[in-house]
Amino acid sequence: MMPLRSSASVIARARRSLEDANEEHARAILKSKSQINRLTLVASLPPELLSSIFLSIVREHFAQTALAATASNDPPARSPNTWIKISHVCRDWRIVVLGTPKLWSYVMITGIFPVEVFLTRSKRALLSVVAKIPSPHNYTHKAHLARVLVEFARLKNLQIIRHPQDIGQICKEINGCAPFLETFTVALDSETIMFAPFGYHWDPTHSIPLFHVLSPDRLPRLRTLNISNVPFRWDNPMFSATLTTLVVSKSVNF
Repeated sequence: MMPLRSSASVIARARRSLEDANEEHARAILKSKSQINRLTLVASLPPELLSSIFLSIVREHFAQTALAATASNDPPARSPNTWIKISHVCRDWRIVVLGTPKLWSYVMITGIFPVEVFLTRSKRALLSVVAKIPSPHNYTHKAHLARVLVEFARLKNLQIIRHPQDIGQICKEINGCAPFLETFTVALDSETIMFAPFGYHWDPTHSIPLFHVLSPDRLPRLRTLNISNVPFRWDNPMFSATLTTLVVSKSVNF
């Protein structure tokens, strides 16, 4: 009769052998599936064309999610980064997605969003950012925006929807210039301006300090400016000669 210890050793070796065989079969199946995928018509598309198609999808998804974030105080109905699922289709698509920095240049600070991952994978691509932070106590969102503003020089489109109490902090976080920024949107929550919660009181004789920090020489390519619920003066230098589109809504001129 085989000793109990020897029997256990034999069983362990047999188990490892079977597990190794299973792993080998799994690798073979994955390889076979990859080969089958390469026989499909879509697999014949060059990576450059796939990248262009993916970029179109991401831009549309970002625009729709940004519009929804602007129109409602509620969190977005869908995650702003659900497009990443296209990288789960197959290995080749994942390689294309990871190798296209522009896909990662659309950053939305509205909920659980991997901001640092997107900033890293976007490399040096110009950024389009939507930051919606209606409460001054939403510290995670505020930290994400602060991280994005470190990349101020890379911004192409910036949309900020915030509580007015936080505008001063934004001014402190902005350094340098944004030579590529073309579209800038700033919207303040109308209720917080009207009722001034959290001990914050808006002085109607002053425009928001953000407009003094962002002088035209720091935004040489600014073409579109959107302001909502924002006190302003028509002689403010933000209304520079470079602007081609100005949208003012629910704002106060004084």
